[in-house]
Amino acid sequence: MLTTFFLLSLAASPPRPLQPTGPPLLVVLAETGQERDGLPIYTRHPDAARYEAVLTHGLSGRMLRVYRWVQTFVAARDGGAIEPAYLLMSGHQGGFPRFGFWLDGERKPQVGYVDLYRDSNLTGRFGAIDQIFPHELAHVMAHQLAGPSPDGPANQVHAIGVRTDRLTAFNEGFAEHFQVLAVDDDDAAPGTRALRSDPALRARMPERLAEYRRALEARWSIAPRAVMVFPFWYSQAEQASRYHDVKANLYARQPEIPERMLAPRDRYPAYLLDNVLPGAPDAPIKPVARLLATEGAVASLFWRWATDPAIRRTYREPAFYASFGARTDEVGPLENLYLKIFAAMAAGSPHDTVSLVRAYVEAFPDEAPLVARVLRDRGFGWPLEPPPEIWLANDGFRTGTTLFDQFRALPRRHTFDLNAASLVDLLTVEGLTRATAEAILGHAPYASLDALAGVPEVSPALRARFAAMAAAMRATDTDAMENETSLNLMNLLKPYLYRALLWLGVCALVGATLYRAVRRIWWPRLVLNGLALALVGLAAAWALPPNAWSPFLPVVVFGLPGAAWRLARTRSGGGAGRVLAAWMLACLPVWLVVTPLF
Repeated sequence: MLTTFFLLSLAASPPRPLQPTGPPLLVVLAETGQERDGLPIYTRHPDAARYEAVLTHGLSGRMLRVYRWVQTFVAARDGGAIEPAYLLMSGHQGGFPRFGFWLDGERKPQVGYVDLYRDSNLTGRFGAIDQIFPHELAHVMAHQLAGPSPDGPANQVHAIGVRTDRLTAFNEGFAEHFQVLAVDDDDAAPGTRALRSDPALRARMPERLAEYRRALEARWSIAPRAVMVFPFWYSQAEQASRYHDVKANLYARQPEIPERMLAPRDRYPAYLLDNVLPGAPDAPIKPVARLLATEGAVASLFWRWATDPAIRRTYREPAFYASFGARTDEVGPLENLYLKIFAAMAAGSPHDTVSLVRAYVEAFPDEAPLVARVLRDRGFGWPLEPPPEIWLANDGFRTGTTLFDQFRALPRRHTFDLNAASLVDLLTVEGLTRATAEAILGHAPYASLDALAGVPEVSPALRARFAAMAAAMRATDTDAMENETSLNLMNLLKPYLYRALLWLGVCALVGATLYRAVRRIWWPRLVLNGLALALVGLAAAWALPPNAWSPFLPVVVFGLPGAAWRLARTRSGGGAGRVLAAWMLACLPVWLVVTPLF
């Protein structure tokens, strides 16, 4: 096999051994704010020991050993020095694999490193550094072994449940499965191990998603909490979902979309449900083409692959490990599995799941039955031979830029692969009825767009529309494929702020009017009452856990003290009762604005 010859040729000239006297496994860096020749200049982090104490244990510690072996492999293949893993603690929100920098006066133009936000939790929280570091380190190794990943055709920023494309879903899904393993590692930090069974954390994520579903499904839903504070809760919910729902393979299953949400002209709420929510455990499995374009499903596949005992225990010939500068007896079962996967990356340069599976089976044909079992278990089937991608750009439907853009402040036209399309994707096409969309799904997959001629429900006019969408996709190519780091957070948050101010004004005005219907008071005081009840009521309804009484918190904060003062002053129970009634009635607009009904 090609891969076997490739590895044996590397083993023919002995690589440098992994020795304690070599470079350290991990070097932690800090920013200096300076550049030289277009590359940033970094310095050694003054608190490096704190990070090293955590990241040299658990899954990160195992992956640091794998990283050293991969660097030995790359140095033997390409020449150059064997570098340690570098971690930059920076002011950049999120996590990124990066390449090229200066350190100690030495230029390192091609050396990879992981860039993480310096204020992130080190352990004990979903999405903490001890989980994101191996995630980003995997990106670095994939880049070094298989080359840089090309941009995918989808124009939506990825998230765990979003249907993007096969390149993006593989790139992110493969890296995300390391987060699951980091939590499950027996040598993980105690706080991280505790995440597995924390009942409050486990309940909070599905509760949030269920609240979001209710907000989008309701016929009356003006400014519900789940939508208005979406940017503040979804990130952590997604990180928890990357553990619980990925292990349960729920992103391989189709989320339920209520029938009535498929009928309106604007199907954006249905699109959001389709791409935010995991499916139920007994829901139908998505088509293979859509699984391959959904990073949550890809992450679940690789988690299942990485935890398969038979694949872990199947070792190769000593020359294979020698190509990484290792001996068979020093490679544990998990490290063995990853060395095989990374060898397949080096040999086949795969950038999607299908290509990696093929490269792996070509390199290790005796393991094909084991890989087939893993694929079948996650719903992908075997052999893995998906249909071609047929990309369409629908100018008639706009989505937001990222899921955080709930109000489409930065709109993007909807792009999708016909063979990976959901019912919602198809119904966004103008002139497509429910019956026609279901007929198209029923006849899928398609070898080409011309195959739509075989669907009786698709008229010549509709086929022409699909052809125009395909032409639009080809013409614009990577139009609007902005990088995540280029997004302006303020542009995304402005619609939330504008809506909050709008409903604050409406609730203050209507609330004051209702208050005056019960109690006639001096108008400046009435204005203050209206603003106070709107501020406190909306803040409580959007910030506190959902309950029917949150919008009526102004009654407690202002109404009860006012009634008590009135009672003490006039000794009149009726007067005190009118104060409470006025505040209760004035809070009704807040309740109507924040409560999804029907």
